[in-house]
Amino acid sequence: MNWDRVVRVLGAETLAYLKHRKVAVIGMGSGGGFVALGLAMSGVGNFVLMDDDLLEVPNLVRHVADRRDLGRPKVQAVADLIRHRNPEADITAIEGRVESHADWLEDVDLVICAVDGEGTKFQINELCLTRQLPAIYAGVYERGEGGDVVMIYPNVGPCYACWAANLRDGAQSTAPDGSVELD
Repeated sequence: MNWDRVVRVLGAETLAYLKHRKVAVIGMGSGGGFVALGLAMSGVGNFVLMDDDLLEVPNLVRHVADRRDLGRPKVQAVADLIRHRNPEADITAIEGRVESHADWLEDVDLVICAVDGEGTKFQINELCLTRQLPAIYAGVYERGEGGDVVMIYPNVGPCYACWAANLRDGAQSTAPDGSVELD
């Protein structure tokens, strides 16, 4: 693999650093697939990819995978794309939901939360807080009228659930334990 251009942009030290980082990307839809592939193309060397969904026709217009992957698990399609771009990458592709595979987060450096549902984001938030993992959460508002991206560092500012509740003025959030939090 020739990383000359990446080295010119990021530097040899940064590329060496990225090669040894492990990133978990949860959600291999239109956002997570592009993020995972972009990280691999930037030199990240180790991945835990999670998703429980299959690639279907309505996904094609927004997804990094294409018609060749119809009916396949999204996580397998994205893992193959990463292997084609960065054959040295170490990839663990998990077909399932994070709640059933939380043990795979034990040795990651960063979690990328690319799921749609707030309930799942709250569950990932709890898993990251328990493990003291930094996480990036991204979301697009209904009908694409905007969105947000936030990086949460455990014990350095609010957790995701607190941040989300404050972001949505007057909105209520449901915590992972089912309780309702009001602004």
